[in-house]
Amino acid sequence: MLLLRRLLRDKKGFIHNVAVLSGGSFLAQLLPVLFSPLLTRIYTTIDFGVYALFCAAINIASQLACMKYDMAIAIVKEDEEAANLFYICLLIGAGISSLMIIMIPFSGKITSVLGASDESWIFLIPFATFITGIYTALVNYNIRREGYKVITKAAIIKSVVMVLIQVLLFPFNLGGFALCVGQLIAYLAGAAILFMSIMKELRRYSPSMERLVGTARHNIRYPGYTAGGSLAGSMVYNLTSYLISFFYSASQLGYYSLINRILGTPLTVLAGSVGHVYMKRAAVSKSGREQERGFILVSVALAAMAVPPFLILFFLADPLVAMLFGAHWAPAAQMLRALAPLYLVRFVVTPVITVAIILGKQANTLLWQLGMLMLSLLPALLYANMHVDVISYLWMMSLALSIGYIVFYLYCLRSVRTVREDETVAE
Repeated sequence: MLLLRRLLRDKKGFIHNVAVLSGGSFLAQLLPVLFSPLLTRIYTTIDFGVYALFCAAINIASQLACMKYDMAIAIVKEDEEAANLFYICLLIGAGISSLMIIMIPFSGKITSVLGASDESWIFLIPFATFITGIYTALVNYNIRREGYKVITKAAIIKSVVMVLIQVLLFPFNLGGFALCVGQLIAYLAGAAILFMSIMKELRRYSPSMERLVGTARHNIRYPGYTAGGSLAGSMVYNLTSYLISFFYSASQLGYYSLINRILGTPLTVLAGSVGHVYMKRAAVSKSGREQERGFILVSVALAAMAVPPFLILFFLADPLVAMLFGAHWAPAAQMLRALAPLYLVRFVVTPVITVAIILGKQANTLLWQLGMLMLSLLPALLYANMHVDVISYLWMMSLALSIGYIVFYLYCLRSVRTVREDETVAE
């Protein structure tokens, strides 16, 4: 309680900024959740499976869209350097997206291997990768400016547009492609809002190739370590979508994608907001003692908020899924129960382990993320030898990754304490 009272007495606006971001994120995520019962009744599990394959591809590819220079935008000290980083993100994003056009001629073979009947979603991947990457860069630019209200506005508009498009396109019998188009247009709308908020600032700086190259070299640790680590981290979860589709079926992937939507909402709404504000706050912390205190306070607050609702989801999974999404979605309840422990750990740990980047631990972060990728592939080895059912597959993945998160959390806690101890000795 003492730790929570200290957090509430924060004089630097941490609670206010989190409230603005999480409040807006709540509204933004509320629409897709509220409309999920409608979407699960008008689209099939196979349609959701196709949509999950599309989202997984974008989540993986978007980690390379800016080569993580987007993360540096929120952290660097000089405004001109931040502007140069944004232009670098635009150039890299355009290049990466152009290269991805190569996969289009192989769309039929790709979908055949994955057991999906629709290949049209692959045609959207290059442009969707560019837009998603730039959206992330714009979010970080607005975090730098503490434009949390603008980020909130963009998130709400993005959700409204996505739900609206996905519902309106249903009568055209486009299947999972309609769900994919809805997401693409939504990110485009959100990016437009975010870009308008920084246009005036960008106009003050005229980029030159010499300055862009210099800025890229100065921040080379981001593509050098962070991009690889983020890619590995993204693959931990998104490769699972492809493995489920390959090992089991697109229909089983549809169930899995619904559970990701349910459990991913608190991660996006509150943990994501806390993570954005915490990263900005940790970057400007003046002492190791302040960093350690912030790390512990945020961890305790997140744990206190997360445990009760996740316990409810775990024990009441069967009636909740059947009531909200329809009886034909009942198999998803077992997946919810299997994945709940992992999402609980992620909710508490993810926002604060970004401190490793702030402390310059990019290499160790990369090693951890590669280790997590290996852990995520353990169920695939189990399937290859024993052909386990999908629920056993997900239980093994959930427990293995939970342990991986806890181990890195303890490493980050030790790192901030070491900084504090070194400062104490120096004094």
